[in-house]
Amino acid sequence: MGFNSRKINNSNSPFLKGQKPARRPGVFFGPVILNQTEKKFLPSRKLFAWLTISLVILLYIIWGIANLFAPPKIIIYEPANNYITTEKIITVKGKVSEKSLVMINDQLVELDNTNTFEEKITLVPGVNIVKISAKKKISRESFVLRQIVVK
Repeated sequence: MGFNSRKINNSNSPFLKGQKPARRPGVFFGPVILNQTEKKFLPSRKLFAWLTISLVILLYIIWGIANLFAPPKIIIYEPANNYITTEKIITVKGKVSEKSLVMINDQLVELDNTNTFEEKITLVPGVNIVKISAKKKISRESFVLRQIVVK
C-alpha cells in the first residue's frame, strides 16, 4: 500500500478543504448546483416525464369511468315529434350509441348489430305519448318522448 495521488485529485476526496463538488440530483429532483456559491432548484427531466405520463394515464382513466357511467344517447329516426297521422299502427325507428336495453312504452325492444331498433306500436285516437328509453347495465336511464296525434 503506497500513497495514491489519484485519490487526492478525485472530486470526492476529503482533502479539497471543505469545498463541495458539483453534483447531479437524485433520481427525480433536487438542487442542481450551477456554481459553487449559487444554488437553484430545477426539476429533472425524469420528474417532468413521469409527471406528464402520470397525468395522461389519470385523464384516460377518468374519461373511461365517465363513459362507463354515462347514459346511452338515443337518436330517433321516425316518427318526428308532434307527428300527425290517420294510421293506428306506426313504426318507431332509431339508434342508440352503445349496446343497451331499449324500451318503447315499457316494452323491451331488440337491437341489431349496429345498435339500431325498429318496432311497430299501436296508437289510440287522439294524443299519444311514446317514451323511448335506453339504459346500460350501470348507467342512468336516458329517454326521449314523442307526441303523436291520431285523427
